[in-house]
Amino acid sequence: MRNIITTQHRLLGRYSANIPETAAQIKELEQLAQAPDAKAARSALPEAYESHAEALRYAGRTSDAWAVYEAMTRSLKEKQMPIPHRQRVEIGVVLGDLGRYDEAIPHFKQAIDEALLEELGAIRLAQYEYKYARVLIGKGDLETAERLISKSHTELARDQNPARLAKCLEARARLRLKQGRPEEALIDAKEVIRIRTPKEDAMSDRNFLDACVLLTDCYEATGRADDAKRARFEEDKVRAEITERERNAALDLGEAPPNFERHSR
Repeated sequence: MRNIITTQHRLLGRYSANIPETAAQIKELEQLAQAPDAKAARSALPEAYESHAEALRYAGRTSDAWAVYEAMTRSLKEKQMPIPHRQRVEIGVVLGDLGRYDEAIPHFKQAIDEALLEELGAIRLAQYEYKYARVLIGKGDLETAERLISKSHTELARDQNPARLAKCLEARARLRLKQGRPEEALIDAKEVIRIRTPKEDAMSDRNFLDACVLLTDCYEATGRADDAKRARFEEDKVRAEITERERNAALDLGEAPPNFERHSR
């Protein structure tokens, strides 16, 4: 039942409503994991912590998401369990969102090394690589970011999954902006907007907001003031809708209000 409820909240775009659900799941699994033969509960713990951190992050509470990953790290260490590479990547993502690039980079390196040893599929590896590249862009290592994005894009362009490709294109557009190539960045940003335009559910509007921020930044960088103004208007409209919905969900549950201040990733 909990998974059904969580999915419904996501479809409604009410990520704040996921917070108590995912917190309860962690508490339940931690209790079950105390038993000597609780292998299943223990193996489910990392994903439960990730789900809780994701709910907080998508509700605009990135610092709280980091606190969840710190708690996960302590819990797994006490149980003498390694951090799976999938969760290690997400730790790197959150640290990158917080601007703590030097701390994020070792997590990505270790996760990618472990994924290669496990001969993980090329698509999953490509996802790790563009996420890592975004952190490297923030750090200023544009050469390595370029190499990773190029490799990731090659794989994802063959994958026939537009949502995955959009994330890679976002990273490439951010790289092009940093490189002083705004016209090329704008091409990618427009394609991301095309892919990310919300359709049948509210779940996609957070990704659409990121795409709107990117498009505004690209128009501003190319000196297209009128286009930038229109893009910013759409961006502000989407942000206001998300903020109101998340604030209402948070108030209903007694949770902290969300924070969706603008920032260019």
